[in-house]
Amino acid sequence: MMRKVFIYLFIVTILFSFSGCNDYTHGVYELSIEAELISNDSVGNDWIKTYTCDGKTITDGDQWTVPLETTKTILINATITENDKWNDVGNGSIEVDLIDDYKTTSQITVTENKGRYKGNQAIWEITYKVKLVGKLSDG
Repeated sequence: MMRKVFIYLFIVTILFSFSGCNDYTHGVYELSIEAELISNDSVGNDWIKTYTCDGKTITDGDQWTVPLETTKTILINATITENDKWNDVGNGSIEVDLIDDYKTTSQITVTENKGRYKGNQAIWEITYKVKLVGKLSDG
């Protein structure tokens, strides 16, 4: 008899754990940003990479909270600067969807603007990845 009671309590406990007592309404999405120099024809080697969204600087690992069952798209502006006497600058923008396992890439070209290597280019590939790292409830 005691064994049946324990089995019954165990089954009830399992059912409650799967019953969805937590009503999650928002997802927390983390953005990873990786920049890889894929070619460099004597443009330089002192690089500054800056990313902005909605006028604010963002970095690898930044997070956004978005209602679940919706897709928020953010616009990221990337600037890559070769830092020297006359800075060489390349810019690009890309839309990123804040959904789990989203991945996209873009390329930015930086062109040497002065000196004997004027006109030479460096090409960067930027990879953006989004991961769902948490869920929040209103309650």
